Amino acid sequence: VLKRAPDENSLVDLTGRVLKIEPLASAAVLERCLLRKAERQWYQQPRSTLAVASCVPRVFTYRSDFDTDGILYWLGSNNGTKEW
Repeated sequence: VLKRAPDENSLVDLTGRVLKIEPLASAAVLERCLLRKAERQWYQQPRSTLAVASCVPRVFTYRSDFDTDGILYWLGSNNGTKEW
């Protein structure tokens, strides 16, 4: 029997029984499923797909915060080929 006082948010188990449950999926199955759905990071990509590595370096000029002219934007967006 689960009871809750009007001023409480949690339930109190007064039966004294232990409830055992088993998961429907193991942690390994969940990990594999999530890894297939996650986008690969830049360091996991084949080197031939990295536009940053094949681009000639350029001059980065700061104009304002969050502009598209900085080195962090250039690196984070793979030379503008991915969304930052």
